[in-house]
Amino acid sequence: SLIDRKEDWRLAGLRDYFFDKIKKVVPDIRINGPLRRDRLPNNINISIPGGNSEKLLLELDKYGIRAGSGSACTSHAVEPSHVLRAIGVKKPYLDGALRFSLGRQTTKKDIDYVLKILPIIVKKFRGR
Repeated sequence: SLIDRKEDWRLAGLRDYFFDKIKKVVPDIRINGPLRRDRLPNNINISIPGGNSEKLLLELDKYGIRAGSGSACTSHAVEPSHVLRAIGVKKPYLDGALRFSLGRQTTKKDIDYVLKILPIIVKKFRGR
C-alpha cells in the first residue's frame, strides 16, 4: 500500500543517514551487506573490528539501545552468522557484528542518539 511505501522511504532515509554519519564517528566500522536500494529499508548491520558483539550489546543495553548480533536469521545464535560469512564478512569483523532494526517508532533523534553513544562504547572497549 501507499502508506507502507512512504514508511519504507522514511526508514531508508534514516538508515542511509546512519550509514553516512557512522563512518565519521567510527572510521574503521564496516557496513555489512549492500548499500542504499539493494538493502531492506529497516536494516542496519555493521561490524566493529576487534569488537565483541555480546559485550557491545550489553553496553548498548545500558544506554537503552536495543540491537542484535549477526543477521536477523541468526538472532538467537551465539555463533557468528552464517549469513554474514556467506556475504564475505571476514573473521575480525564477525565477532563485532551488530544489527539494528528500524520501525514505525524510530526517529532521527533515535539515530542521533546511537551515533552519539556507539563511539563512546567503542572507545571504551578499545581503551581496555
